[in-house]
Amino acid sequence: MTPARQLPELGGLADLFSRERRADPYPGYARLRDAAPVWEAANGFLVLSRHRDCADVLRDVRFGHVEGEDVVMARRRGENVLRRPTEGEGRPVRSFLMLDPPDHTRLRRLVSRSFTPRRVEELAPRIEAITDGLLGAVSGRRSFDAVAALASPLPVAVISELFGVSDADRGRLVRWSHALARGIEPSFLVPEEERRTQATARGEFAEYLAGEIARRRRAPRDDLVSDLVALHDRGESLTEPEIVATCVLLLVAGHETTTNLIGNGLYALLQNPGQLDELARHPELAAGAVEELLRFDSPVQLTARVALQDAEAGGVATKKGTYVLLLIGAANR
Repeated sequence: MTPARQLPELGGLADLFSRERRADPYPGYARLRDAAPVWEAANGFLVLSRHRDCADVLRDVRFGHVEGEDVVMARRRGENVLRRPTEGEGRPVRSFLMLDPPDHTRLRRLVSRSFTPRRVEELAPRIEAITDGLLGAVSGRRSFDAVAALASPLPVAVISELFGVSDADRGRLVRWSHALARGIEPSFLVPEEERRTQATARGEFAEYLAGEIARRRRAPRDDLVSDLVALHDRGESLTEPEIVATCVLLLVAGHETTTNLIGNGLYALLQNPGQLDELARHPELAAGAVEELLRFDSPVQLTARVALQDAEAGGVATKKGTYVLLLIGAANR
């Protein structure tokens, strides 16, 4: 096994993700891959930037999430974890993003019942209609803000309909989603003030969802919240706090990532007009284009795992409890 490299000249991970680098992190990623593809950062993280290494860790059952990992990190950030959904003994509930099998498998299986191929196919005409309406509102303009006009309101409208959120409440949904968007990033990347904003948004959204769950129980509708409430009430292995945590996750995962995909994708195509023209001439290439744009400028740039036992990451011996940061954006390039 090879030892991990240290790069004191980078000034730590915070420098790699500094505001100055955010617009184009890829040159920095490339330098890191060349100099130290397996980097033992000063923050105590092992950082991986090669595709093979990241893929291996994500598939390795020796890496995952530890019980209370996000709560410990939240307390270190000074968050009031009591505002999070809780279950027995006041233990904060984790979304399935922070769970390993079998709990992850259980929750994902239950949620996937609301996203069957038939249900998704039924959504397609409505999504097209929403898109047509948003683009129609800016038709004829010489220029417009594509994020404000399309990339942001489109997923908000779709998720609002999935959740059964009223038009009057959509503004709050957007505010909460924006506040929670960086919730999966390591704590040292998020300023203290923003962490407090995240905690407040998480608590407010949880309280809102608790009220919506009660209303759906009294008067079910054809929406995701009603589906999850019905699963709970039929005795499925789904707790009410897990419904809240799952809805919080789906809000952020369904809104911010889609907004970033559309924005990043449009920007990449405008920077490469030949590819844009090719796609316009051959719209049947759209599905493959989306996959390529996800790779080229990933909406989610990083994720993390914890060594659940002594293991190996990128050819480096990794002790149990080591946090491994996976630079998805670097790996995909």
